[in-house]
Amino acid sequence: MKTHTAILKLGTALTIIPEMHKGICYGFSLKLLEYYLLDHLKDFQNRIKEITIIADDNDIIEKIKLLIKNRPSDFKQIDNEESLWEIPLLYIQMMLYQGPEVYLSPQLNQYDIFQISQEASPMLSRRFGGLVSIYSEIGIYSKEEITKQLEEFAFVFDQLNQPDKIGFILKSLNHVILLFYQKNRLWSFININDDESIFGEKLYTVDETANAIFDGFRRYSPINEVNYIEGQLSHVEAEVALQTKDKICTIKLEYTTTTKKEMKFELTYFPALSGWVFTNEIEQKQVSSKLINKIAKSRKIMAQQIIKHAYTEENIPHISFSTKIITTMSSENNCSFGHRIKALKQQQSITRELVVERNITHLALIASLENELNIIQTLLNHHVDFSKICMENNISLLHLAAQYNHEDMVRLLLTQSTILDTQTLDGRTPIYLAAEKGHISIVKILAEAGANVIISANNGLSPIDVATQRGYQSIIEILTRYVPQVVENASAQGIIISDCKQTLFQPQTSHLENSASNCCILS
Repeated sequence: MKTHTAILKLGTALTIIPEMHKGICYGFSLKLLEYYLLDHLKDFQNRIKEITIIADDNDIIEKIKLLIKNRPSDFKQIDNEESLWEIPLLYIQMMLYQGPEVYLSPQLNQYDIFQISQEASPMLSRRFGGLVSIYSEIGIYSKEEITKQLEEFAFVFDQLNQPDKIGFILKSLNHVILLFYQKNRLWSFININDDESIFGEKLYTVDETANAIFDGFRRYSPINEVNYIEGQLSHVEAEVALQTKDKICTIKLEYTTTTKKEMKFELTYFPALSGWVFTNEIEQKQVSSKLINKIAKSRKIMAQQIIKHAYTEENIPHISFSTKIITTMSSENNCSFGHRIKALKQQQSITRELVVERNITHLALIASLENELNIIQTLLNHHVDFSKICMENNISLLHLAAQYNHEDMVRLLLTQSTILDTQTLDGRTPIYLAAEKGHISIVKILAEAGANVIISANNGLSPIDVATQRGYQSIIEILTRYVPQVVENASAQGIIISDCKQTLFQPQTSHLENSASNCCILS
C-alpha cells in the first residue's frame, strides 16, 4: 500500500481524519520538517512505515480507537509510555498543522506556523520555542530561474557556515516539496507524493534539484484534472454497458487544462478488456487484435497518460509555487544569517509582458491563498480579470481569501465585484465559507459589499443556516441584518424568496468528533 493511501486510510479509520478529507500533505510536511529540525528524521520515517502496516491490521486499529475513546481531556496529559498513543498523537499533530481553524481557533490558518507549533509540537516548544518562518516568497519560474534561486541560497549558506538546521517548504495548490541544504552546493529533497523520496537520503546537485522541483510541480499540479478525465471515461464505460454492451467504441475527448491549453484526444474503448487505447496508436502501428490486450489501459492509467501528454515541459514552461524557509525560534534568534536570508528576497517583477507570456492562474491563486497583497495588486494594475481565474472546482480567489481569513486580501479582491457571489461546484459562495469557518470580520466585509446572504449551496444550506448549525451567534446577527436587503433586491427583479427559517443548534463541543463538514477545500 502506498504511504499516503495508508496514512489516509488509518486516519479515517480512527476518525481523526474526516472521511471526505482529500489529504493532509501540508500537515504531514510540517511534521516531517519538525522531526528533521530535531535530528529525529529517522524516527519519523520509522513511524510512517509502522502506519503503513497498521493500516491493514483491524485488531490494532480497534485498540487505538479504544485509547482515543478513553482519552484525557488534555492531550498533553497522555501517558507516553503507552506506545500505541504515538500513532494517534502524530495524527492529531499533523491535523493541527493541516486544519488549525478547525481544531484550534477559527482565526488561525495553515500559515500561522509559529502559533500552531505551540500546540502541535509540545516537545519542540519546550526545547526550541516552536517553528518559525524566516523567509517567504511566491513566484512563477522557469527551470533556469529555479536553478538561479538555489545557487543564491547555496552561496549565502556556504559563506556564513551556519551550523543550525533549516528547511524549505515549497508549496503549490496541491503539492508540497521539502528541501534541505547540505553544504557544498548539495541538496536533498522530499517529494511528498513520492514514496521513494520520503525514505531516501540521496544528495543532489543544484541542477538535479531544480529539475526535480520543476518536474514535481509540473506532474502533480493537474491531479484534479486526472480525476476529471477518469470520471468522463467512467461515464462512457457505463453508457457502453447499458446501451451497446460489448461493442467497441471510439470517442473524441476535448478539454481545457488549467494552463488554458486546448487539448483533443481520440480514444478507443474495448469493453471486453475494460481497456482504453489511443486510436492513433492502433492506426499508426496497425496493432493486431492479439496485441490489444497488452497495450490497453485502465481508465485511471489512460487519464494519467492524457495528462502526461498535456503537461509536457513544452506546454508548461513555467510553474508557480511559494517558498518558505522554516527553522526554530531559538535558531532564528541566534542565527547570524537571518538578515542575509531576508535580503535575498526580491519580489519577482510581475510585468505586463510576464502576465501575457506566462499563465498566471496558479500564481494568482497561491497569492490569494497566502495573502500576498503585492502580487494581487500588481495583477490588478495589469487589468487581469479575476472572474476568469479559478481552480477546477470553481474555487475563486475570493473563496480562498475568505476561507483563510485574509481581511485585506478580501477587500482588495472586492475591487472586482463580479466575483462576489461566485459559487463552487458544490454551490458554496465566499460568504458561505466565511460563515462556515466562523470568520466574523470577513462575513461583515462581504455582507456590507452586497453578498447574497441567503443563497443556498447544493446541500440546501445558506450562509445563515451553516452559521446557525455551528452556533456562531455574532455571524447570525450580522447576516440576518442583510436578509431584508437581499429579499428587497430580489423582489425588484421579480424573484420570490421564501421566508428564511432557522433552528438554533448547540455549537460544536468536539472538533475531533465533528470535523467532517469543516474540511478545508484544499488538500
